Amino acid sequence: MARSHFAIVFLLSFGLIFFSACGEKETTQRVVTAASLFKPGDWALYDLQRVNTDGSETRGTLKISAVGQDMVEGVPYSWLELREDSDKGVEITKFLAREKTSFNPEESFTFWDDVKRIIIQKDANQPEEVPQQHLRRYTPHFIESGSVKRYGNVENIEPPTQTILSEKNFTVNGESVTATGKSSVQHFSSSVNLGFLNLEDTTESSVAFYRKADLPFGGIINVTYSSMTTSVNKLKPETPPKPPQLYENSMTMKAYGTGAESQIIGHPVEMEVMPFPFLEAAKKGASGAP
Repeated sequence: MARSHFAIVFLLSFGLIFFSACGEKETTQRVVTAASLFKPGDWALYDLQRVNTDGSETRGTLKISAVGQDMVEGVPYSWLELREDSDKGVEITKFLAREKTSFNPEESFTFWDDVKRIIIQKDANQPEEVPQQHLRRYTPHFIESGSVKRYGNVENIEPPTQTILSEKNFTVNGESVTATGKSSVQHFSSSVNLGFLNLEDTTESSVAFYRKADLPFGGIINVTYSSMTTSVNKLKPETPPKPPQLYENSMTMKAYGTGAESQIIGHPVEMEVMPFPFLEAAKKGASGAP
């Protein structure tokens, strides 16, 4: 995707990844410590509904799985896999990352960091491995959308306004599960200034989530994440601003279990990464090239 998937987008982002729970092995429930949000073989399946920044809608399922481990300089890293099945097809993102021991869902739902490798497979195409120099651009989010922070230099971040929500029941693995909830609203800005391109975004983001901490992957059961971004071209201040970009991602866990294996099929080749399209267009415009 542009990669509105990650560089834009849930993160989020949130990118990531839908799969049927049929045929999965037995479920398990265990107390998860702050430093062990998942175990090898864990998986969780979510119903997903997304309204993208271009106004299109995506419906399907998102499955996250822990499908292996590797040691990197003596430190354990996990192979995680996000599979999204939707009306747009199937996209699987497998990546090697370190578990974020400081995971705090009030700050971010992405519970990994320091991504070392990324492999992406779309539908039945050959899987592709992202070159090392482009890992940051393609690093997935669990639920958040990378699009609302796409320029990387977020600033003027206001403290979020938070509210405790009433407990709510959800059906997971065919049983009723009671979860606690919180919501928050936050404002921030981001910008890019390359001389020939000077854009400034102002974003309002809001999130409401419900969680049961002893479930895998941080115990996130339900999340509704949304943002509204207004963009201004500072090189053309007289130009009327474009309509705000709206984004919403809603996910609800419907099953979890153990015994997960990678869904990637075939040996990956190196991905050919194109430059950011909007940067190429801006360069041509600045130089007067057709």
